[in-house]
Amino acid sequence: MGLCVNTSQQTTFEEPKKSKKKLVATEQPRTNSINIDISVIIQNPVHQLFQRIQDFSMFAEFIPLFISIEAEGDRIFRTLIRGKKDKPVPVEIEIFDEIKYEMLLWRAVVPDHEIISGGIWLKALSANRGTAVRVIVDDGATNAVMAYQIADGLRRFKSLVEAGEIASTVGQPRGEPL
Repeated sequence: MGLCVNTSQQTTFEEPKKSKKKLVATEQPRTNSINIDISVIIQNPVHQLFQRIQDFSMFAEFIPLFISIEAEGDRIFRTLIRGKKDKPVPVEIEIFDEIKYEMLLWRAVVPDHEIISGGIWLKALSANRGTAVRVIVDDGATNAVMAYQIADGLRRFKSLVEAGEIASTVGQPRGEPL
């Protein structure tokens, strides 16, 4: 089951086991719906990560799906995302709930009144081992491409906050096939 906005059901957060780099996107069977659940451990304190994820306007830096993001107050963001054939699609994102340093829940309305909801959970790990970050998206219409883009975006976010830049091979020499 994906993220439940309904208060009668709860989503729990479990610490990733053993692996320090767990980045997994899962699809669960449901008619015309994909549930994305991605986790990673980032070597930064939870309060620093929470401050960064609260500002949705910076997501365009590390998630290629976003073309632009503009804030309209503290809780509403107007965005353009890449649709089919890279056609810009306007989307309105609203942060509707948060617990400081723990979670942030959002929902997005796309042109055909389709609603995509999701959340970001943060959990400080013991012995200064960093922060476990979990992203869950209940995507009512798109396909597994979005799962890949979110997983790649989380990897880029990890790189940005840990190293200060997003690692890239652009401009580096390539080997020729034999």
